[in-house]
Amino acid sequence: MEWYTSLGAMIGLFLFFILIGIPVNFALGLSFLPLMYFFSGEPFDYVFNLFGMITFRKLNSVVLVAVPLFILMGQLFSVTNVGFRMYEGFRRWLGWMPGGLAITTILTNTLFAAICGASLISAGTTGPVSIPSMVRHGYSRRLALGSECSGSALAMLIPPSIPGIFYCIITEQSIGRLFMAGMIPGLILAGLFIASILFRVHRNPALAPRGESAGWPEKIEALPWIGGPFVVVVFILFSLYSGLAGVNEMAAIGVCGAFVLAFVYREIDLPRLSMSLLKSGRFLGFFGMVFVCACFMGFGFTYYGISQAFSDWVGGLPLHRVNVLIIIMLMYLLLGMIMDASAIILVTMPVVLPIIEKLEYDPIWFGIMLILNLEIGAITPPVGVNLFALKSAIPDIDLRDAIFGSLPFLFMVIVVMVLMVLFPGLALWLPNQMIQ
Repeated sequence: MEWYTSLGAMIGLFLFFILIGIPVNFALGLSFLPLMYFFSGEPFDYVFNLFGMITFRKLNSVVLVAVPLFILMGQLFSVTNVGFRMYEGFRRWLGWMPGGLAITTILTNTLFAAICGASLISAGTTGPVSIPSMVRHGYSRRLALGSECSGSALAMLIPPSIPGIFYCIITEQSIGRLFMAGMIPGLILAGLFIASILFRVHRNPALAPRGESAGWPEKIEALPWIGGPFVVVVFILFSLYSGLAGVNEMAAIGVCGAFVLAFVYREIDLPRLSMSLLKSGRFLGFFGMVFVCACFMGFGFTYYGISQAFSDWVGGLPLHRVNVLIIIMLMYLLLGMIMDASAIILVTMPVVLPIIEKLEYDPIWFGIMLILNLEIGAITPPVGVNLFALKSAIPDIDLRDAIFGSLPFLFMVIVVMVLMVLFPGLALWLPNQMIQ
């Protein structure tokens, strides 16, 4: 079977399984199984055992230990009201400004992004706090939903990033370097989100009425609510940057910091601990199934020679490498609208990585570009995981308001991507300064 026939068959089967309602993670694995069974010529026992071997080899990785720890850290902050305290702390200091509550939402999500590693957790934790607060103070529903939906997507870029971990496993890149590479672009993007809010509110003050100014005793009381999580974030990132800890150790430090903060705030008890463990198990099961089933499809790409043949074909096109990059980014933009970010990375990178290497782009730099692109997919229909995370947490919101409210923020993501192309050092400078 020719490589393009195999590729078309796998994609066709995947889309067919999605259309008939099979979950994405199972559809990824099933799209490879029929081809392997009917066209490889291998006996059924070999095909059946192959799935077991792939599952064991991919999950038997020390690097993956960081994933459940980061999920647990985010869930601990979620169920112990630390996320609410962070939002309330920023609100007391900035709520009086024009658009202050929307800016508070961005800052809360930026700090929470450095804790949880998954935009689903971030949206589900901060959304039920920030959106009702903004609506209650007379904010435009579109501004409220757009700022929360876009701000929570920062969790994909600012370390720790679970999609980033999967990217590094597939591409065999340093997780620590990718984490550091996401810091500057992530902070720039958060700054542009805030600048966008200030500009829009300046032009139309009715979007965000001014709030009441909190007194100094209230502001001082709120400092530990912001400072506690900030200290934890700085400590774990410094331990990684300085070489004192690896990614797994960094994740363990973060979990310990979450326990300490919850204990200091007197927010931890057995029911909340049980809830955090249960939610962590559910998220881990989802990511684990996506990871394993995507690896099945990735093996199929290698088995049928799709990865190398497709790379050679693209490399032979009479196009400048920037044009090829734009085509790849457009492909990911479309994929991000119908698939989860982690699944996209796991499925496509065996095919795309050889192209990136042939075009002489740095894999760490491309990883940040890819995650920025997938941030757009997280807040655009028809899948838009952040949209549905908010809808699940706040059932009465209108998804149309969330979609249209996010559009100005999507433009900011595109601006950062353009800056990344013009100035690659925005992503590469910080990891190049790391102590290895």
